Amino acid sequence: MANAYLRIGFKGRAREMLRRTEEFKDPESYVELMRLYGKAGTRIDVYRIWDLYKKTRKLDNEGFRALIGSLLKLGDSRGAEEMDCKEWECSGLEFEVGISTMLASGYREKGMVDKADQLMKKTMRNRELVGPITPLLEEWGNQVKPSDLRDLIKNLSDSNQFSKALEASSWMCEKGVANIFPEDYAARFHLIEKVLGLEEAEKFFKTSIPENMKNYSVYATFLTSYTRSCKTVNKAESTFEKMRELGFLYRLSPFNSMISLYIELRKRSKVNKLLVEMKDNNIEPDNVTKNNVLRVNAYVLAIESMEKHMSEWVGDEKLKLEVKTMDVMAMAYEIEGLTLKAIEITPSKNQVYRLWNEYKKKGEREIKTSSFWNEGYQSVIRALLKLKDLKGAEEVYGEWNSSEGTKFDARIPDLAVAGSIIFFFMLLLYWLVLDLFA
Repeated sequence: MANAYLRIGFKGRAREMLRRTEEFKDPESYVELMRLYGKAGTRIDVYRIWDLYKKTRKLDNEGFRALIGSLLKLGDSRGAEEMDCKEWECSGLEFEVGISTMLASGYREKGMVDKADQLMKKTMRNRELVGPITPLLEEWGNQVKPSDLRDLIKNLSDSNQFSKALEASSWMCEKGVANIFPEDYAARFHLIEKVLGLEEAEKFFKTSIPENMKNYSVYATFLTSYTRSCKTVNKAESTFEKMRELGFLYRLSPFNSMISLYIELRKRSKVNKLLVEMKDNNIEPDNVTKNNVLRVNAYVLAIESMEKHMSEWVGDEKLKLEVKTMDVMAMAYEIEGLTLKAIEITPSKNQVYRLWNEYKKKGEREIKTSSFWNEGYQSVIRALLKLKDLKGAEEVYGEWNSSEGTKFDARIPDLAVAGSIIFFFMLLLYWLVLDLFA
């Protein structure tokens, strides 16, 4: 009943049913209760059932799997780690790869990539797997779950242990211990390319993947391998065309792969054609697409086109300009003599000061008007405030205030005041946070 409530999103009702189930005090229900509390309860609920489980049943891997899995679902990666290190490893139970890979996956979901890598290396080391992994896989045989095998392959791959990941992937496919899906072939293709090279991966694609398994995921992986190098642009284009024929161009990923390749080749016209096709297919660009489009325009100094795209996306909260994008845009502006625009887009304080000095030299050489100077001061103060260099902004403001060649411009002191207010509130927030965790 609790599962039924969870399926329709009634967590409160599900918790009520779980509480009632607890009242029966049935030891056989504790593993399932832990799993369900991982979906509908809190870490306190999970630990409470774990304590009951330990008192009434002999510890086994199924119980640890339910415990650690539920803690990870509830975001308690530290608790899951403690149970793994302090209880499971010391329990004397037979090693089960699913528990380690589950914890590693939990780390990755939290962005703790280094921890996930360390755990996988430790797991391999503890099992004396400095050499081939096949003996361990043979030892597990049909007892290992397909989902655990796939998690193992993914975590080994994510930890850059590509040879072992390929070994496990090949074993899974060849031993028939699981139903093989297109995604399994895609993963194996990727690993073959990493370990044996693109030529071997191409052979695998042509001779070992059944035609009925060559779906979107396989072709997308195939395309990505070709878009990594400018030398394989023709193969990338023919693969992209094949995907078009098969009706696989309904997602963003293939377009992003091709756009990334065309950026390296400085093929802005090709990028524009892809953008038109995306629009026709109702495929929205993501942050990666937008940064790439801005970069390719900057590389070929297509300032008008670059600014047109910026104006289209300026209200998009999802747009986060990458440092590389801002660097390239600033360089394009500088080359075209648009120094103030370069100052306002560059992500580097050092570049702001360098460009500002160049701008001032130009003003001194050509004896520029007061508006020239005011626009310059306004841009540099705005840029420094954006880069959180309040001290630098104040110094530039002081320089403007004491300058004889400028007329009063209310926008400049307004900028300085606004920057000071923002800085004050940021400082106040910082101290409040410190106080909270003191």
